[in-house]
Amino acid sequence: MGIGGCFMAVTREEFNDIRANPEALQERLENEELRDREFDVDKAWDGIHFLLAGVKLGQVAVGVPPLFGDAEVEGTDFGYSPLYFLTPEQLKDALEWMRAHAPEDMRARYDAAAFEKADIYPEIWGREDDNAIDYLIDNYIELIAYYDKAAKAGDAMLFWLG
Repeated sequence: MGIGGCFMAVTREEFNDIRANPEALQERLENEELRDREFDVDKAWDGIHFLLAGVKLGQVAVGVPPLFGDAEVEGTDFGYSPLYFLTPEQLKDALEWMRAHAPEDMRARYDAAAFEKADIYPEIWGREDDNAIDYLIDNYIELIAYYDKAAKAGDAMLFWLG
């Protein structure tokens, strides 16, 4: 068991409601009302962020838009993190950044030693049976598709570690 990166696209109206009453989202998730809309990159979240931004999640990457959210919804606690968000406009910027960094380009940039040095979760980098980059790229491709669908709908994006 590990810490998974969870995403959820929400409409502008839902986003405003969540910001006004974050406890309602936690209750709805606990009751599984919204679980079918959740997208999970498993433990690949920190690795994807590092490939795209060159820093661990939570660190500031100069010249890189917020990719998973840089502001938290006050009063939220999802176990391993608060709830972070991207506005619909920020989501479009993040998607544009991702599209400019194609999966195969990211594969070529992968450096297991740099991941280990930066202490990127989940510490699977550089093993002899290293399929880590495939794991990251597979999740990255799915994340781009999820962001694309949400951006086309004009949605905001929520992110948390759970």
